[in-house]
Amino acid sequence: MRRTSVLLVTLMPILLSSGTGVLAQAVTAQEVVDFARDVRPILAANCWACHGPDEAARQAELRLDSFAGATAERDGRKALEPGHPDRSELIARINSTDPDSVMPPPKSGHLLTAA
Repeated sequence: MRRTSVLLVTLMPILLSSGTGVLAQAVTAQEVVDFARDVRPILAANCWACHGPDEAARQAELRLDSFAGATAERDGRKALEPGHPDRSELIARINSTDPDSVMPPPKSGHLLTAA
């Protein structure tokens, strides 16, 4: 199975079942989500500069462009915990209103929208 397919299989149930927040509102039951079209560009534009393949630029030792990186445990938490959005740090950070915790951070200039 391709890495993007594995990440989609893992990421989409978490995003769709989070119940509240930006990502959960973006998808309706009528729409079919395509990882390459709908999810990958959001991650690439807003997350991968700090949490992507470039080891020199990577922050917090967190890599979101791979299944292993996105689901690895760090300090007792996982960025994504398949099937458990309530335990997924990525969901908590995206939905946070705390400027010290929210992702992407305000100083980055990136902003996630409902779309």
